[in-house]
Order: sequence, then C-alpha cells, then structure tokens
Amino acid sequence: MENQKQISDLDALMHILKAALGTGIYAMPVAFYSAGLFLSVGLTVLTGIICTHCATLLVKSSLTITEKTEKTKLTYPDISECACELGPEWAHKMARGFRILTLVCLFVSYYLTLSCYAVISARSFYYVVRVHVPEIPPIRIGIAALIIPMILLVYIPHYKYLTPVSMGANVLVLAALLITYYYFFCGLPSLSERDAAGRDWIRYPTFFSITIFGMMFIGVIMPLANTMKTPQHLVSTFGLFNIGMTIITFLNGFTGFFGYWRYGSEVEGSITLNLPQEKIECQVVNIFIGLAVFFSIGVQFFVCHEIVYEPIAVRYGRTLLVDYVIRTIIIVTAGGLAVAAPFIVPFVSILGALCFSTLGIMLPIVLYRLIHWEEGFGKIYWKAIKDIFVLLFGLAALIFGTVSAIDDTVKVFQEEFSSGSTTTVAP
Repeated sequence: MENQKQISDLDALMHILKAALGTGIYAMPVAFYSAGLFLSVGLTVLTGIICTHCATLLVKSSLTITEKTEKTKLTYPDISECACELGPEWAHKMARGFRILTLVCLFVSYYLTLSCYAVISARSFYYVVRVHVPEIPPIRIGIAALIIPMILLVYIPHYKYLTPVSMGANVLVLAALLITYYYFFCGLPSLSERDAAGRDWIRYPTFFSITIFGMMFIGVIMPLANTMKTPQHLVSTFGLFNIGMTIITFLNGFTGFFGYWRYGSEVEGSITLNLPQEKIECQVVNIFIGLAVFFSIGVQFFVCHEIVYEPIAVRYGRTLLVDYVIRTIIIVTAGGLAVAAPFIVPFVSILGALCFSTLGIMLPIVLYRLIHWEEGFGKIYWKAIKDIFVLLFGLAALIFGTVSAIDDTVKVFQEEFSSGSTTTVAP
C-alpha cells in the first residue's frame, strides 16, 4: 500500500515546478528594476545555482541520516536535530535549539506568506473592481473583507481536500502568465531607456530577496523526498533539482527581464497590475491571479497549523473547539497584518531575506557540514571555502535584505500618508 502512494520522477518534477513557480515570479520585474536589466541576468543565474545547491544538500543530509540511523520520513526539523546529534561532540547540545530554530523559521515564513497572499489576492481583485466601480473603498477594506472567506477556507479539515483546488489554481497561474507574456511584447521601448546595472547599489538586496523568494520551495522539499520512489534522483548530476531549477531560473529571469524592459520604473509588485485595465483579458488575468493566490492560502496555512497545533493541543486538549480557535487566530492575525501593511514588495522582500535565506541557504549548508564533519574539508579546504561563500551570500541577503525591506516599508507608509493613496509603487 505504501508503494502505491509513492510518486514518480515526473510527478516530483511537476511538484517542484508548481511549488517554485508561484506568486514570486510576478514580482521578478521589481527585482530586475532593483539591480538593472543585464546585471540581474547574471545574478539570477547565480542565485539559482546557490538555491539548487542548498536544496540538494538538504536532501543529501536526509539520505545520510536515514542510512546512519534507519530513521525515515524525516521532516526539516528532524534533520536539524539529527544533524547536530550525528555531528561533532560540541554540536550535540545544540540539537534541540536547531530544531526549535527550524520550526520558528518555518512558521514565520508561512505565516508571513499568508499575509503576503492576502495582499496580492486583494490587489488583484481591486484592479478589476476599480474599473467598474467609480468610487471604490480603500484597499485595506478589500483585504479586511477577504478575512472571512479566508477563515472559511482554512476550516477545511484536511489538506487532501484542497488538492483539486490547488491543481486548478496552478492552471490559472499558468494561463495568467502566458497572457502577461503577450503584453510584454506589445510596445517594448529601446533598451537604452533601461538601466543595465541599476542606479543605486543599495537596491541590490531587494533583488536578492525577491529572487530567493521566487525560486525557493523549501517547504515542499522534504515532503516531496519522503513520497518519492527514488529520492536519490532528486540530487543526481542530471537529477530533478537541476532540471527543475534550470526551468525555474529561466522563467524567473525571462519574466524579470521582459517585465522590467516593458514597464521600467513603473513596474508594480505583481506585474499583472501593470496590464491595461480596460482590456477584458487583462481583467481576467487578475481575476485568475486573485483566485489562484486566494486558494493557495489554504495550502500555505497547513504548514503553520501543523507547527502550532501539537504543542497547544497537548496543553488544552485535542478538541474541535481548540483546533478551530487556532485556525481562526492564525488567519485573523495574518489578515490583520496584511490590512496594516497592504504592500506587496516589502512583504516579498522580507520573506526572501529573513526567512528563505535562513531556511533555504544557510541552514542546509550548516546541517550538511555537521553530518559530514569527520570527512574533512577537502584539498586546500575547498569545501570550507565554498561553504563560507554560500553562508556569506545567505547572511548578506538576510541582513541587508531585511534592512532594505524595512526601509521600503517605511518609505511606502510615508508616501501613503503624504499622498493619501494606498497604491503600492515600485520602491
């Protein structure tokens, strides 16, 4: 029976593409605006290589732990704890701390994703409504109105019931992406009108934050590996990570390059918001995105729920009331955060910088090295040099990206209060 539930390599590749090609790809033109049209191409490839390498190390760590301990179906927190236990003696006492750190990072990542998705969904619907309604209420009212449907969505008891909806949402995202690409090529300006390397290096952290967010699929890596017939195929030289991330890197780069080339400094936090409002097909695109992102909230929610439910249920009991109170509190507070800060770019930036740089880049490097500590660092310490480079990359994204995201948030609040507008502009 267990083998029947395992998925093939092709299924796994489709899951990788679906996980990574979500809402982040629509913010890629803002990333290219931050670092320039041509420099961003090289930086996108670099980020793709690093993200692929770190995802590969996480799965390899899981396979090594399974080989040494015979533990199977490992979660990310399990890997963090076991890596310390199998590592050098000085790391043993940090096992519990690493597990808690991983759980906190996972919760914060997906909790902020709920808020981010609420903003994107509301703004996509807002794009359409303001075409047909002359006097439309502020965007914050629209986001607040979504909280009740969000609560009803997460009252669905099991993830499996969302699978058909999730598949439909992926079809909507793909259709919206194709229509958006069509409009990219309508009226492209001269390349000389766009910055080749960005005007301000201070904006570079925003590029990395958005790009990491757009490429990272850290939440599905271990569930995917645990359901594959041959998880080793994820990490081989011509394995699924390398194939999938090549496609993901190309599509993110393509979207960022042509989106910024087409719209320049006017680019929005979600590129679909730049499409001509009077065109019916463009309104359909934003309805598609609004629906797809809204239903994706249910999928993202279950990660948060699984993390917080168990410790609370142990204390207060595994009752239906406790379960639904937890669900309600998570959504109401996440929705409240979205109402307070209804801006796409700062949310995406802080998710990429603060959360995914930690979970997707730095932790996999550290955990893999702990597990393989006794193997040494190779000739001329090349492994140590490589690890330090990747760690510095992740640390720079974490520190400078977070600072930049906070600065962007302050600026958009200042612009909003000074102009009386709630429209998100490119930072």
